[in-house]
Formats: sequence, C-alpha cells, structure tokens
Amino acid sequence: MSGINLVCKDVILVSYPKSGRTWLRMMLAKILKDTGVDTDKNEMILCTHKNYNDVVRDYGKDKKIIFLIRDPGDVVVSQFRELEANAALIGPNGGTPTISRFLRGVYVKPTSASTGGIPIMKGGIRRAGIIATIQYMNEWFTSLRDVKEYKIITYEEMKKDAFSVLKEVVEFIGYDCDDKHIEASVEYSSFSNMKKIEEELVKNSRLVGPHHSNLLRKYKGNFGKSQKVTRVRKGKVGSYREELNGVDISYIKAAKTRYLHLPLVIKIRGINY
Repeated sequence: MSGINLVCKDVILVSYPKSGRTWLRMMLAKILKDTGVDTDKNEMILCTHKNYNDVVRDYGKDKKIIFLIRDPGDVVVSQFRELEANAALIGPNGGTPTISRFLRGVYVKPTSASTGGIPIMKGGIRRAGIIATIQYMNEWFTSLRDVKEYKIITYEEMKKDAFSVLKEVVEFIGYDCDDKHIEASVEYSSFSNMKKIEEELVKNSRLVGPHHSNLLRKYKGNFGKSQKVTRVRKGKVGSYREELNGVDISYIKAAKTRYLHLPLVIKIRGINY
C-alpha cells in the first residue's frame, strides 16, 4: 500500500476474498473524507486476506482484529465469477474448470495479479473451493483466542443493518465521528451507488483528480480499475442457491455442516450458515 498512511494503525481488517471487504472499506473511506481526511493519502485501517500466522509474522501480535465473514456458498460463487473473467483458473487437467469443479477445489495460478486475493494456504499453494474457504474461516476462529481484542462481523448483518454494524466497527476502531457521518457513509456505499461508480470508471478509465468518485482509487485492490470485470456483482444474500444446481447446493450444505465451526457469538447474533 505504497504512499497510503493508516489512520488507525492498531487495527487490522481480515477477510477471505469476496466477503464484503471492498464495501466496508468504501464506508470507512467515506467517513474519513467527511471528517476532513484525504482518502488519496490515508486509509482508516490495514485490510488483508492473510492467514493468522502471516498476520502475526508481518504485523505482530498486538493488533486488534476485525474479522469479516460471509456465507461460504456466496463467497465461492462470487469468487468463481471473478476468476473466470480474469482467466485465472486451472482445472484438474489444465483446462478451465466448471463452477461445479471449482467449488469442489482447484488450484489458482500463482501470479499475484490474477489470484483474486486468495491467501496462500499451508504448503505454499493457493487453493479455492468451498472447503478451502471454510478452512480459512475455521483457522481464524481458532486463532482469535490469541488476539489482543477482536470483533467478528458478517456480510449478512451489514446487508440487514449497515448503520448498526458500521457504528460498532467505528467504535471498535476508536475513530471519532457522529451518526450523521455513519448515515452518509452507508448511503454513499449502497450497492446501487457502488455499482454505478464502478461502471462509470470501467467505461472511462481516464477519470482522475479530486472529483473522481471512487474513494478507493489509491488503495490496494481492483475496485473500478479493471476493464473486463467488475467487483460489484449481485450483493444478494444466499444468491448461490439461485446460481447452482441441486447437486452443487447439496454439496455446499454438506461441507458447511461437516466442516464449518461457528463460534457461539455468531449463532447468538442469528447468522444461519
């Protein structure tokens, strides 16, 4: 993140790719902008897809962690659509895998420009699929007991009540702003407005300067920077059930039932994965 200063250096946002990180970053960037902070030079907090061991190695053990999660069924389908558009997939025999094959696990090309942010797993490989997604979540759930202070938030909660979740996040970070800033941030970062911003930028990549509508333009990431794939796709909770056949839906359900170990706090908040 060359040239970008972190306003709150003691907090890290962690998520698996396609879990809603770009959305949350946009909301936090809007709060910065409305409180007089230049988002071309500053980001609220560090955001990463790294696993726990890599976070500790690179940033130490004294960081507060925000762990953003999403139903792994929606994650894996959204991930496939992006990687497919970027021609970044490798099937069992070297060809491009179908979505059915993808959700059962494939390796992703190792070049950093085309991995969609998929973290490096144990053994130094990047592996996608429903089980790899769940393993990442489980490892972080287990590792959070060793974290100084943490907060778990979910994409589904943000869709239901973005204001309340964002207010919790800002209070956890310790950034001073009032409810009007949070309300404005939620409105600016709505699905429809982010999709509009991205579509305009994809059509005209030369848009620059202080009136450039993408507050993430200087941040590490691909929002509004690709000419062939958009980051904002559907944003619908449970959409994987509409995009997959019955066999694949059953496979995802079985994988979640067998492997996903949700902490009690998530169950109390009513998230049903």
